[in-house]
Amino acid sequence: MEQQNMRRISGPELQRLLERAINESKADSVQQTINGYGGNAEFCFAGIDWEKLRDLSDHRTLHLPMLKWGRNSLDFTDCDFGDGDISLSGKFDGSVRFDKVRFGQGNISFANSVFRKLHFDGWFSGQGDVIFSGSTFHGTVRFSVSDLGHKNLNFGATTGEELPTYGPVRFYGDHLLLSIEHSLGSTISFYQSQIHSEHVYLDLAGAQALERISFGMTKWHSTSVYIRGLQLSHGEEPTLNVAKASFEPVSMLTFDGVGLTHGRFIFDYVRFPVDGLTRFAFSDVGGGNITFFQAHFANSVEFVHDEKRQFGAELSLRGATVDGPLRIDGIGFGPVPNLIATEFKKHLDLSRVDFGVDMSWTARRSEKDRGAKLQRLKELAEGNRDHGLALRCHAEEMKFNRFRKGLASWPAGILDVMYEAASDYGQSIFRPCFWLLFTWIAFGLCYRETVDVLDHPFLFSFSWLLPFLPATGVLRETGFQSVFSEADASLYVLAGVQGFISFSLLFLIGLGFRNRFRI
Repeated sequence: MEQQNMRRISGPELQRLLERAINESKADSVQQTINGYGGNAEFCFAGIDWEKLRDLSDHRTLHLPMLKWGRNSLDFTDCDFGDGDISLSGKFDGSVRFDKVRFGQGNISFANSVFRKLHFDGWFSGQGDVIFSGSTFHGTVRFSVSDLGHKNLNFGATTGEELPTYGPVRFYGDHLLLSIEHSLGSTISFYQSQIHSEHVYLDLAGAQALERISFGMTKWHSTSVYIRGLQLSHGEEPTLNVAKASFEPVSMLTFDGVGLTHGRFIFDYVRFPVDGLTRFAFSDVGGGNITFFQAHFANSVEFVHDEKRQFGAELSLRGATVDGPLRIDGIGFGPVPNLIATEFKKHLDLSRVDFGVDMSWTARRSEKDRGAKLQRLKELAEGNRDHGLALRCHAEEMKFNRFRKGLASWPAGILDVMYEAASDYGQSIFRPCFWLLFTWIAFGLCYRETVDVLDHPFLFSFSWLLPFLPATGVLRETGFQSVFSEADASLYVLAGVQGFISFSLLFLIGLGFRNRFRI
């Protein structure tokens, strides 16, 4: 019944109303006209001649005054606003619908508006900014952009440097749904925004040229927050800034498809959910830095990554506090993750974690704080009884510290190289077994060439391979007694060296078994 009583305002009638509205001296009379409809009108803007309105404006800038549209509904379906700046700010207590609309070159401003129900489906072209700064949204907000052009999208507070000063944006209601299918714009900002929407879904995967994304100092009061497609690959120093944001009331927080080729992801001083799960799902991470300095994870947190994708960035939780379980699963890190001064109050799961992936020897040697990071990771692995990871960290730490103290460190460094080659720092059983076999054959050849009276040089070599066995002792005393009676000093030197090498390799075999099976 209410729909039947709605008055439809469109065509020439609405055209004249808009012509009066762009004349600042007649803004009050336009407001009185709108008030006269009593909230029972539907304004249909299809067919409006926006070019004519621009011709009536200075510099073709279309600026509508801040009108209070009341409970009247506004329908901008199929509108083409053309090129040039445009301001459509207002107080909208009824529904506002932008369906299949097009905005051209220039800035589009909805700053300081109030929306009770907003539906947007359209596309933009050219340079400029789309500005919602200072606005308040109620009810369900649906914002679908098929193409954002080269425009920047601003749902955040502004400081007056590049845009006029506006306060933070506030979202209330059931749903906040934002999706961008394609964009070549460089900036998306939610700086200082306050999100009270029950469920939030932000899909930014189509924004292919982003250089700056800001969620800094935002406050989230939602039940679930899902942010997808945070990808940075353009510009000298692309940056995602979430610093000092608060997600504490959120029950489920997901960052999906997070990736960058260079630049920084900043989650410093962020307060993560108190009673919910935080999940980071990384895609291609070619380089850069991801930092969580002094961040607070009050509950469970997961870092996951597709095993087939690259993870070349440095992940740093330095100084962070993790009250709940932390799971880092299946990530093949390039630089060693930085967990120095990170406080863990519950279990740390480092399942299938690797590091140094796709890094050259020089890159590993030059990695900042690599030794300290390995030492901290080894400490955590030992606390988790992850002996394999602890051994790996110890080995990498030894290699990193090798030859770093000038000529005085060279003797120890050479021994370190031999230890690595012989047993991979006690991690390998195969290597010392291989070198033991090689020792047997090599010394057998030496005995054959230097000792003429030996009929069985390889059997003689074997007798020194396992010198502590009773059988080899009897073999040396009886089978080769005549050899020793006629031998010169070189035989004793060779046999002594072989015995020392064999004993060392046998020790390394035992060390390998101990480390493998924790004997």
